Amino acid sequence: MGLGNDKLDQIKKILEDAPDIFLPFFEVEKEITAEGLFYLKMKTNDKKSPNILQVSVNDNLDIVNIVPYYLLKERPEAQITSYVLGKGLCNLAEVRELSGSLYSRHCGSYELRDLTHQDAIQSRIALWVHDCLTQDLDHHHALNRYAVMEGPVMSYDYGMSFLRNYFPPFYTFDLGITDDDITSNKRFLLNLISQYARRTKLKEDTFVNDLIHSYPKTINKDACRYYFRNFKSYFAKRIYSGRFIEKLKSTPFITDGALEFGDAMGFNIKNIHSWKELILKLSETRFQHMDLQGLDLSGADLRKADLKKANLRLTNLKNANLEKADLRGADLAGANMEYANIKGALTG
Repeated sequence: MGLGNDKLDQIKKILEDAPDIFLPFFEVEKEITAEGLFYLKMKTNDKKSPNILQVSVNDNLDIVNIVPYYLLKERPEAQITSYVLGKGLCNLAEVRELSGSLYSRHCGSYELRDLTHQDAIQSRIALWVHDCLTQDLDHHHALNRYAVMEGPVMSYDYGMSFLRNYFPPFYTFDLGITDDDITSNKRFLLNLISQYARRTKLKEDTFVNDLIHSYPKTINKDACRYYFRNFKSYFAKRIYSGRFIEKLKSTPFITDGALEFGDAMGFNIKNIHSWKELILKLSETRFQHMDLQGLDLSGADLRKADLKKANLRLTNLKNANLEKADLRGADLAGANMEYANIKGALTG
């Protein structure tokens, strides 16, 4: 049973009065019913326009709520892995699978009470942590972020996660965070990093199988394994490069909020007595070279990937994009490199 023309006209009028939704024309491609909800797939090629409208109705088919969703086209496995790793720790717009594609919920559809972090500064600190630990550092201060009502920010597109090794030196400034904001939220920052550290301890099979259960039609299981291993392998390096601890040097040293992320990197923080010692320890921590033996990474976007000394034996890299990847010392014995793009890759 569809919504009918009267309801569609009503939806059109509601959207016309919504100031933050851009919909230059209203043309429905098809109606979808799933889990008791109506979805309208819209005909649009404009990136600013919603691709899906989720329509909630009551028993009388009166429209209760309309939630726009936007198509996520790039690197679905990276999108999902980044979103799930940060879910509940950072203000991230929901990623939903529908009809074999991924969609991101419109940030303007959230109420303040729905957000993980309702405080404006803490929401920005959490986004800083998430971006650094998932390497989603492509965007400037106005891109992929949305200010909700009284100031908290959300992120809504994670397609560039696990793609860059460069950490912008003024990233906190871009996010609107001052050094005083960080020091006054020291325990919040350390506890948040510790919560991400717990996620490095998740069992890989459990993590990946949960992803497959939630997003069965859009992801490559082995690509998700790669991104999860990437998150774990570079965790210490990204804490150091993100300069989280550097920002705390002027404050008294504490350990209770940092115990868990020290454990995640294989050292006992109780043996460290100053921020300077901790920074030095982080700088000396060696990341684990990734074991990707036998994975099916065909067609994967591995641009600029740090695969130094990685175990790529028997790995399927057919049609993979390895442009500017670092493959120095990698074991490629038996790997399928057919049609792989290795332009600018470092080898030897």
